[in-house]
Amino acid sequence: RLGFALGIPLIAFASVIRRYLHESPAFLHMQQQKALQGKAAKTPLSEVLQLKYLPSLLLVFLVTALWCLGIWTVQAWLRVYYTDDLGSRNVPQEVGYYINTSAILLGALLFVPLGYLSDYLHNGQFRVMLAGAVFCAATTPLLTQLVSKGSESYGALVLGQYAMMVGLSVFGAPMTTWMVGRFPTSVQYSGLAIAYNAAQAIFAGPALVVAT
Repeated sequence: RLGFALGIPLIAFASVIRRYLHESPAFLHMQQQKALQGKAAKTPLSEVLQLKYLPSLLLVFLVTALWCLGIWTVQAWLRVYYTDDLGSRNVPQEVGYYINTSAILLGALLFVPLGYLSDYLHNGQFRVMLAGAVFCAATTPLLTQLVSKGSESYGALVLGQYAMMVGLSVFGAPMTTWMVGRFPTSVQYSGLAIAYNAAQAIFAGPALVVAT
């Protein structure tokens, strides 16, 4: 609850940023072209739901589903798992919070260098995301076994959760930039909003219920 409350001041901060933020050259060019052609702006929602944008909507939906399932499982469920579900190997709650918080912080710090890497490489967004997805798919069973050691081996537990977070960060760091690029400027916000939020609502909410 405290975390949500601390987010309230961000509303004012975001409003100030949006007020003084300049539109991108691509958006301004689109507006100029429509003005020259005498076309009234279409409703982005009705436009993005056309059949030609269905593949992009589906791709963003599926990528978001993978992301939210992974991030909610590793950041939220995993702590419950090694503090409540391992019996004699349960980790004390306070220690579990410290481990989990440090793993989240690690993931957040990795986003910046991984974002730079995806910009530097040719077709970097897709390549970095693919590397993260392959790493997670290949290593998660083993890493879960490490986490399952619980209080018997804190080193194994930390290594397991940290490695999972690294894989998710590799996948997630370039993800939003890649998703925005799936849509033309005129429907970017609408397309991303529909696909991203639908996936979060369908997969993120039930993720912990299914996991437990």
